[in-house]
Amino acid sequence: DQIESARNYVMGQFPPRLETASQLADQFATLERYGLAAAYVNEFPAALAAVRPNDVAAVVEEVYAAEADLVFILIADADAIRDKVSEYGLVTEISISDPHFRTSAVTVDQQP
Repeated sequence: DQIESARNYVMGQFPPRLETASQLADQFATLERYGLAAAYVNEFPAALAAVRPNDVAAVVEEVYAAEADLVFILIADADAIRDKVSEYGLVTEISISDPHFRTSAVTVDQQP
């Protein structure tokens, strides 16, 4: 269900990103920059439709294999999410109103 929802969202966002001359020029520049053929855009809907849960799992495993290096930064109402988020590991909170919020670097060296 999550993959289908994500697929629908991405597909809904895809066409509006290619509506204006400026957006098309940006897309052409991106294709050129990364050495991609027009098929990258033309076949995108079919490629996205072909993605299956095991494909997503393989990419997640490859990208996030070093679990110890994985850090999530959540900006939300801490009281509303604190208990649920803490189920996944150590939580460090910084208030968004803290003067050092924009310049703080948080290093977490411990796991619960």
